[in-house]
Amino acid sequence: MENNKNDYEQQIIQTEEFNFQESVLFDKSILTLAGGVFGLSLTFIKQIPHANHIWLLLCSWILYTVSMLSTLISMLTSQKAISKKVEYLEANDYSTPYKNPYASRTSCLNICSMALFIVGSFFLLIFVFLNLQ
Repeated sequence: MENNKNDYEQQIIQTEEFNFQESVLFDKSILTLAGGVFGLSLTFIKQIPHANHIWLLLCSWILYTVSMLSTLISMLTSQKAISKKVEYLEANDYSTPYKNPYASRTSCLNICSMALFIVGSFFLLIFVFLNLQ
């Protein structure tokens, strides 16, 4: 019985480590992609002499910026979530249910950053398409 409990605890630890690594990769990916596309669009806008529908480009820049900010804030809430979990584990009070509002906030911020990036990319693609015609 004790062996099954140790195996279970080991699986939980491995799963949480994998989840943490994926979260780090997600944050890096969003920051890299949003920053890169934002920078490239700033560079290439100078090559379009008479750009039409500039509001689409401005919207994409705003969405990319908010996406990056959301990702940065999610990094802070993730640190808070980890600290909160450590406090819970150190207290050894497993009789109370474990609730971590920081983990929920981190998930919400990650979803928002991904959605903002996708919508920003959509606006940028429409801008490019309309100006290539």
